[in-house]
Amino acid sequence: FNMNFWQGVLSLGFCLALGELPKVAAFVAKHPSIWAAIGQYGVAMAMGQVFIFQLQSSYGALVVTKTTTVRKLISVLFSVWYFGHSLKPLQWGGVAMVFLSEPIGKMLGGGEKKENGKEANGKEAEKTKKKQ
Repeated sequence: FNMNFWQGVLSLGFCLALGELPKVAAFVAKHPSIWAAIGQYGVAMAMGQVFIFQLQSSYGALVVTKTTTVRKLISVLFSVWYFGHSLKPLQWGGVAMVFLSEPIGKMLGGGEKKENGKEANGKEAEKTKKKQ
């Protein structure tokens, strides 16, 4: 809540300072149906933040990073497939790197390592929660 509150305060301050607030008010007055979309967007954002928080607290930063990277990759591939957008060869190379990074990391002996007796994927956090 605290982070969202301060983001809202700063955004409102910038809108006031840059003179954007009257434009927003005029747009909303002209298109009052936008309130439903704004509400849906707010609910989706809140649910996303709860999901990320739960993922972080249960499994750790590595899983969150992998999850958000894969989500972005899926968005790019969906955009190519559904909307017919195109990628340049170097961009396709980036897509391939994301897909192949996990298997290549495992082949080269990488992977999740223990740090101070805790596993990087949050299994230690699960064990601690079960004990409580």
